[in-house]
Amino acid sequence: MVRKLGLAGLAALLITLTSCATARTTTTDLDLGNQYLRDGRHDAAAQVYDDVVRLDPQNVAAWNNRGIARVRLGQTVAALGDYTHAIDLSPRDPELYVNRGDAYVLLGNYDYAIQDFTRATQLAPQYAKAYFNRGTARLRNGDREGAQADWHYAISIEPDPWAQAAMVRSAGLGAPPVRAAVNAIPSTLPPRTPVVAAPSASPRFESAAPRLDATALAARGVTRHLNGDRAGAVDDLRAALAVETDTTRRASLERFLRVLEETR
Repeated sequence: MVRKLGLAGLAALLITLTSCATARTTTTDLDLGNQYLRDGRHDAAAQVYDDVVRLDPQNVAAWNNRGIARVRLGQTVAALGDYTHAIDLSPRDPELYVNRGDAYVLLGNYDYAIQDFTRATQLAPQYAKAYFNRGTARLRNGDREGAQADWHYAISIEPDPWAQAAMVRSAGLGAPPVRAAVNAIPSTLPPRTPVVAAPSASPRFESAAPRLDATALAARGVTRHLNGDRAGAVDDLRAALAVETDTTRRASLERFLRVLEETR
């Protein structure tokens, strides 16, 4: 005997099916929007994210990524609203503050940008990009000394030699004196005071244990490479590789070292 569903049961079933369909649709659309974003089809990406936030207003990634697409379309004020909405939904994700800080920089609101970058460093004390971008905002706000301090520190804690090299080049273009500060990085850095990071909704940015020797050697190796000392750079990177235990950072060091050794 088939049991008939009452109106309440039918309604509950319909809500369940609709929720499942919406979840599948928003996930698929989010992936499509992300692909458009990677392909440089920013207008198409923004339109897809429009649909996602309409169907799922709590989707942090959609709000954030639509902000990225809008920045690339020159719609910075609208992007600022998207980032703010994402922060309201996930206030402990440091990446969201960095993205909004970048938007403030584009709009010339450097004080607000500095506040956002500072909040990101509070949530993730080892987030090098937050320090580096705060340095850029400080420079444009007239604080050259603060900018150099932020750049120097960002470069010293960035674990990826390629990212370190990009930071050095970028800082050098904006403020040549920072190169002298980078050159002062010693072969070993003094132990940093342990900082307990606030709980973060984005575990990929959680603070890691200090990587003193490997990070310092890699930083000096990158600096030597940029100053034309290939042999010294190779020696430092080999030394860093010998003490580095993290597999991802080891892969990055090996890649950088291979490039240097192939350009004799």
